[in-house]
Amino acid sequence: MNTVSVRISNDLIEAARREAVVFTRTLSGQIEHWVKLGRVAESAPGFTAGRMRAALMGQMDADELNAAEREIYEDMAGKALSSPLPAEREFFDALGREGGAVGLDGNGRLVRGLPGGGLKAIE
Repeated sequence: MNTVSVRISNDLIEAARREAVVFTRTLSGQIEHWVKLGRVAESAPGFTAGRMRAALMGQMDADELNAAEREIYEDMAGKALSSPLPAEREFFDALGREGGAVGLDGNGRLVRGLPGGGLKAIE
């Protein structure tokens, strides 16, 4: 991947750092994301970032997004789902330690978590 250096104001860098934490992105990943949003916004009639946010928050059906909006929406949703927030990690870690949680293991079997860790298949 080729890269170049550009000058960006300190205020914008700090805002990008804050947003990167929220969306579990790197600083450069957040800036690239904003660049993609801007490119789409300038080229797609009727595009608004508010529509994507509404879809992400469940306030609007994602099927109502146009193709350009959907591309960014899916990128945002995929990254959010693949990178749990610290509070989510803590919750699921605690759930695993306490045992009793039920789900599928990597092989698709129904299992129950055991106190202190480990899994037991549910017959």
